[in-house]
Amino acid sequence: MGQHFGEVSMIFQCKRSATELADNYITCASLNRLKYNELLTIYPKLNDLFKNEIIQYSDPLKCFMEMHLN
Repeated sequence: MGQHFGEVSMIFQCKRSATELADNYITCASLNRLKYNELLTIYPKLNDLFKNEIIQYSDPLKCFMEMHLN
């Protein structure tokens, strides 16, 4: 409950790094880049919160980006 995905593409402005498939009924909402940027003006720490969550999981694209962008 309360899960999200797509934050990597919003933060790093890249193609998505995951595809989700539900095995049950879900309620889903979407947020485009323009609306996400509007949210950042209201909640400037939002990007940092998402970045902290990204650090907690091991994803091949994340590892690649860390290796080449840092």
